[in-house]
Amino acid sequence: MTRYGRKGASSRIRHLDLIPGLKEAGFDFTVLPLLDNRAVERFYAGQPRLKGPLALSYFKRISTLLSGMARYDLIWIEKEALPWLPWTLERLAYRLGGCATVVDFDDNWHAHYEQQRWGFVRRMGTEKFPKLLQRADAVTAANPVLGLTLERLGGRPVDVIFNGVDLERYARAASISRDTSQEPQCVTAGPKPMRIGWIGTPTTARQHLAFAAPLLNQLKADGIGETILIGAGEAVPELEAQRLDWSEETEVENIGRFDVGIMPLPGSVFDQGKSGWKLVQCMAGGRPVVASSVGFNSELVVEGHNGFLVSDLDQFDQRLRQLASDHELRWRMGEAAQASLRARYSMDVTVKRTADVFRRAMAMSSARSTGTPRGR
Repeated sequence: MTRYGRKGASSRIRHLDLIPGLKEAGFDFTVLPLLDNRAVERFYAGQPRLKGPLALSYFKRISTLLSGMARYDLIWIEKEALPWLPWTLERLAYRLGGCATVVDFDDNWHAHYEQQRWGFVRRMGTEKFPKLLQRADAVTAANPVLGLTLERLGGRPVDVIFNGVDLERYARAASISRDTSQEPQCVTAGPKPMRIGWIGTPTTARQHLAFAAPLLNQLKADGIGETILIGAGEAVPELEAQRLDWSEETEVENIGRFDVGIMPLPGSVFDQGKSGWKLVQCMAGGRPVVASSVGFNSELVVEGHNGFLVSDLDQFDQRLRQLASDHELRWRMGEAAQASLRARYSMDVTVKRTADVFRRAMAMSSARSTGTPRGR
């Protein structure tokens, strides 16, 4: 039960990309996204959700939970089965007889409830998330910082499973782009500006790039760097940048255009749980990164080895100028960035850990169905 189809990054990365490997491990799947790709496209375009299709999506999911789950051994839930609805309805996903439940989080989703201005929504989240965490047979998180947050919230162990990356595909794209970058330059033209890259969505661009726009524009004015945005659309119009449309087919090759990847974060409560996927993609492509020292970023980036951590825009400026002036440093850090992912972010490792969690959850569910049922 994903939130979106393949155009939703969280659903694709945390669930759908793993399915081929999990099928090889002996599992079969029925994919039931709550919202289709058209809803995602409208959201990224800044258009309001269509109330009719949205209500129908919720009706279908509730109907499935009430009558269509008996044939499954396990339900794999992205964050919550029924977003923005109370626990009295969400609990339908946890009353499925012998059907095990595994809930996955890739960020501090519960913080969205805490930040709402309506008190009843905040109270709903306060009640809902501890209960769904406690009732699930297994809970997984995309990084250790988020895992600890969920453990405190739910009072139970959480399995950390990093995002799986097709490292070979990124390595091939990095090799091609590096070969191309060695083309001779005109002596009179001087060095080319460093290509500063960011990948995300229009929503995350508005949240994370607006405060950094003056810095990036100044680097361009000084001839130091040029910004490339993948997936930002027309968000943050004040930022002077080359804007590339995101597509699943071209994202890896387009990341190969970067010389360095960035992930500026304002440092909100929600930012604290982020898993650094933008950084992982750039690092997999053999690119050094410069990132705000917020949440898991501080573990993913080893200062001075595979990138730089910064605490303010002045440091961002300093580190980007340093990398722009030292081509060999960029290459050395890029190689280290790629190597640092192999042990934890391999798709094979992610699939194996997920399969192990599934088997353990089903064993727990089976034992429960013959013993004491879960509490309320």
